[in-house]
Amino acid sequence: MKRLFINYVQPLWKPIIIGLALSLVSTLLMVSQPLVMKNLINTLTGGQTTSFIRNVTLLISIPILATVISYIQTYFLSGIGQKISQKLREDTFQSMLNQPTEYLDKNSAGSMYQNVQDSIIVGDGYIDYELVPAILSVFTLLLTFGSMLLLDVPISLIILVFSLLTVFLTAMTGKKVKEVESNYRDARIGSADFLQEVLANVRTVRLFTNRDREIANWKKWLEIDRGFWMKRRLISDINVNGILIFIQSLCLSIVIIYGYIRVQNDLLSLGSIVAFIAYVPMIFQSVSSLQRAQLGTKKVKIVLNQIYTLLDSQSEHPKNKGKTMEDNALEIKFKNVDFHYPDRQEGLIDINFTAKQNSTTLIVGPSGVGKSTIIDLLTCLYYPNKGEVSIAGIPTVDWNKDELRKQIGIVPQSVVIWNRTLRENLLYGISNADQISPERIDEVIKITRLESFVKKLPNGLEEVLGPNAVQASGGERQRIALARALLRNPAILIFDEVTSALDPILSAEITELIWSKELVSTKIIVSHRLSFASRVDQILVVDTDGTITCGKHNDLKDNQLLYNQLVMADEFQDTQERDRHGFRN
Repeated sequence: MKRLFINYVQPLWKPIIIGLALSLVSTLLMVSQPLVMKNLINTLTGGQTTSFIRNVTLLISIPILATVISYIQTYFLSGIGQKISQKLREDTFQSMLNQPTEYLDKNSAGSMYQNVQDSIIVGDGYIDYELVPAILSVFTLLLTFGSMLLLDVPISLIILVFSLLTVFLTAMTGKKVKEVESNYRDARIGSADFLQEVLANVRTVRLFTNRDREIANWKKWLEIDRGFWMKRRLISDINVNGILIFIQSLCLSIVIIYGYIRVQNDLLSLGSIVAFIAYVPMIFQSVSSLQRAQLGTKKVKIVLNQIYTLLDSQSEHPKNKGKTMEDNALEIKFKNVDFHYPDRQEGLIDINFTAKQNSTTLIVGPSGVGKSTIIDLLTCLYYPNKGEVSIAGIPTVDWNKDELRKQIGIVPQSVVIWNRTLRENLLYGISNADQISPERIDEVIKITRLESFVKKLPNGLEEVLGPNAVQASGGERQRIALARALLRNPAILIFDEVTSALDPILSAEITELIWSKELVSTKIIVSHRLSFASRVDQILVVDTDGTITCGKHNDLKDNQLLYNQLVMADEFQDTQERDRHGFRN
């Protein structure tokens, strides 16, 4: 909680101080009202006309003045929570984008989404509706008890005892809050994960006719959510509607009875009793506000612990070494590299190879042996457990990560198309996108053969592609990815299984694009197809044991058993595809 105040509340101290000062004035006015009522009643019994008129005037004007001040105070204090919430969401989202890949592997999208949503609870809910009212209630309690002590000490002590009893009982019931709130948060994360997974795969649900089962599963999540919500509501109701109302009513009854006795003994005036009757609800209303803040603080601590765990975790901060790609001749080098994913023993072992500038390297091997892992190491998504990966003679751990990745263009197997315009998709991730001329965009569209796709869009480049860009075929998606990569003018161009899901015709078209003369970069190609193996500068064969063999096509075909098997399998697959294609015609 201390960190919340230092980092997020303290920068807003000016409006907070002004708002609290105005609140203090407003509270003073409201606390003085029962005293005016006391004087008014006493003047009625004493027949003092002048005092009566003065007290009536005060009784009418005090609430009006207090209301005006309260509105001004609200102007300064309202939005404090929203500003804090906005800053928390900003920091949380930024921290998520800066997390190492290992963090993203371990944490579900639902839990990360919940962290962002919980920051709203901290600001808009806790600060505005619990913490600020609790601070104002402290003013009310201090001023009210001070006023009551001036009227009558014994009755004031009675009210104090009942107030402390309320605080004690609510503190006992509040012990369950932490456990219930933690379980409730886990349930919300689970339901968010479930919802995201099902909605992202609605087509699969329909094709497997599993709609009814998924609806039943969602109902189970709703029941779990409702169960924890009921527990939270029960704790709140016991505190506010149970303990508070009962003790307030009991306290008020005793004050009236005991006050009547003191009035009969001429120890207290009738006006003072009326003032005490007005003070009791004010006292317990303030105690209720403190109760809500107490319960809210326990809930918020759970939320903040999760958020601070995220904010404090090791982020992928770039290291500025003062060198850029242009400082050295580009060369990619893996030296004695070992790597395995957490909780897995198998991985890459003693990887050694060099990719010269503007050369083309093909990485092949069976599925799951680590071909794409080499790309992850090259792009700094992961770091070697042993050995060194260097680019332009600089270890990747020392590169400014953003600057390094700006020099890399990637055409992945599964292309992400954002729900934005085609232009925004093509220029995605380019820091100087506004400086790229329309002529350059048209040139890249022509190189990647996207003209027909652009023409069929009603608004051309300004057409919003929609969720998942369903109007784009597999080949068009790959061309969009290639155009996106080329517009970065990359020094390194990576193709990761780009033809694996395409038919032979589209696969051949995309393959020819890879060998286009306009693509002057160091190319790294991950593929299970070997139709262009003889055209590359070197081939890396990744074996099932995590080792690699480097060489040329003919040498590997004659001397490397696994590569020979891959060549034979690829030739057999080509024959089958040609036969199927010929049969259709």
